[in-house]
Amino acid sequence: MDGTSDSGEFLVLEKLMSMLLCTGKGQKSLNLFVVRLVHLSFLLFLHRLAEEARTNAFENKSKIIKPEHVIAAAKVILKKSRG
Repeated sequence: MDGTSDSGEFLVLEKLMSMLLCTGKGQKSLNLFVVRLVHLSFLLFLHRLAEEARTNAFENKSKIIKPEHVIAAAKVILKKSRG
């Protein structure tokens, strides 16, 4: 992973966080905020999964990301996220 990917991801996160904080007041906006946070979390997981699967495919000298690359990537990412 190169530095440009990290800085681009940071800009996207910064913009999404500003959007999240621009909600109104009340229970409805709190629910919307939670939904957006869950969606953001899912998108970040999906991005990490795609990068790891691409790396696995490249290591196996494959030009196509196959289901076994994604499964192996999911195992690695889930291990990392356990804390």
